[in-house]
Amino acid sequence: MTSFHSKARSAMLSLVLAGSCAFSGVSFAFGETPPAGVAIKEFSLLDTASDVIGIADFKPEGYKDGHFKLRLSLSQKTVINAVVLRTTDAYGEDNYHSMWRTNRVTDGWLLGLVQNKGTETEIINPGFRKDVKEPVGEFQGELTFDLYASNNGYIKESQYFVLEIETPQGTVASKPVRSEKPMVADGTTATPTPAPGPSIPTPAPAPETNGPEIHVFFKGQELQFSETQPVIKDGSTLVPFRKLFETLGFTVSWVENGAVRQAVGTKDGLTIKLTIDSTTASVNDQNVALEVPAQIMGAVRWFRFGL
Repeated sequence: MTSFHSKARSAMLSLVLAGSCAFSGVSFAFGETPPAGVAIKEFSLLDTASDVIGIADFKPEGYKDGHFKLRLSLSQKTVINAVVLRTTDAYGEDNYHSMWRTNRVTDGWLLGLVQNKGTETEIINPGFRKDVKEPVGEFQGELTFDLYASNNGYIKESQYFVLEIETPQGTVASKPVRSEKPMVADGTTATPTPAPGPSIPTPAPAPETNGPEIHVFFKGQELQFSETQPVIKDGSTLVPFRKLFETLGFTVSWVENGAVRQAVGTKDGLTIKLTIDSTTASVNDQNVALEVPAQIMGAVRWFRFGL
C-alpha cells in the first residue's frame, strides 16, 4: 500500500510539473487558456508627484506614490478579480522586493485604481476588500486607469515592474516596464528606507541554449517566456517555475528558512514545494523523488518539465 501511494504521489507531481511528454523539442501540456478579449494596451510608470494613497487605503501618509498608467481593452463584459503590481528584473521574473494588490490575499501593499471617465474620475477600490474573493468589478470597452502605489523604497528609475490582471478565465500580464523619464515631482521624492527582506540568491550563469527550440502549449496556445526560455540541461527540459504554475492557477511564493530555499505553489488544497538543489519535492507534506533538482539559473527558478 505504501508503495502504491508513493507511486501515486510521484505520478501526481509528474502530471502537474510535466503535463505531458516532450518530443522533438515541442512540449504539449494542460492548463488554463488565457482570457479571450483581454489586452493590456499600455502600462507605464509616469511619476512620483503625488501622495494620495497609503499602505491599505486612499489616505496620504507622507510618502510620494508611484503613479502608473494603464490602458486596458476588454472586448466583452469581463470580471476583474484582482490587479497585482510587482517588482521584477528586466525579464519579468520576480526579484521579491515588493508587491501591491487590490485584494489582500497574501502580503503586499494596496494598489489604488482610479478610472478615468472623460472629465470625471472614479476611485475603484478605496481600500483592500474585506472579502478577499470579492472582485474589483466588471468592465467592458477601452478603459484608462491611473494606478497609485505608495513608495516603500522600491519605486525608482532602475526598477522594473509587471502588472497582472486576474480574471476568472485566467491572468494577463504586462511586459516589464520602468520609468522612461526622470521621476521628479514637486521637489525631492520622499521615500522610506526599504524594510529588510530575504536575501536574493546569487544566480548561476544562465545555461547556453544551442539545442532545439522548446515550445510549451496550454490548451493549444503557446506560452511566452519573454527572454527566459525553457532549456535542455543534462538531457532534461527545464521550465521557469512561476510562469507555468501561475498559468495552471497556482498561487506562487518564495520561502527562505536559513539555507533552505523553496518555491511553493498552492491551489485548491494542493500544496507543492520545490526545494532548490534538492531531488525531493513535497506534495501536501508527502515527499516525492525528482530525477532532476529544482535549481536557480540566470535569476530564475527552474524545474524539470519534459521526459
